[in-house]
Amino acid sequence: MKRIIWTIGLTFLIVFSSCDKSNDEDTPGKETRPTVESLPICSPIVIKELTRTSVNVSSNYSVDNLNYPISEYGYCYSTSNPLPTVSDTKVIVNSGANYISGNFSSTMNVEIGIVYYFRSYAVNEVGTSYSDVTTYDNKSLRPDVGDNITPDI
Repeated sequence: MKRIIWTIGLTFLIVFSSCDKSNDEDTPGKETRPTVESLPICSPIVIKELTRTSVNVSSNYSVDNLNYPISEYGYCYSTSNPLPTVSDTKVIVNSGANYISGNFSSTMNVEIGIVYYFRSYAVNEVGTSYSDVTTYDNKSLRPDVGDNITPDI
């Protein structure tokens, strides 16, 4: 009889001690998911002509994953490469902090008779992302508003 009671007690102890579910992986609602790396998102450059030789360049940037904030953003441009990168001419608008989203606006001098290709860019620890290309054609020889030229009537 003692042997039966001892066997039942031991079985009972083994069954209940193996049912311990204190591990977070086994807790309902505590699903562990891997972090998805993602590049920043850049909007295409918007060009606003200020004068014949001056434009305003603006864009927006953001991140999908807050674990990968932006460390640098700005724009790049070229007069010969229709798909500019930061290896071409790069204008850093801001760097050094952890940016999540925002916009920028910058004034730039341009030459008459030249076509410019622009892209905004943003950098995080995953890499560098670019917007679509915006082309600005400054081939027009029209008079500047500040030139005070009256057209012939």
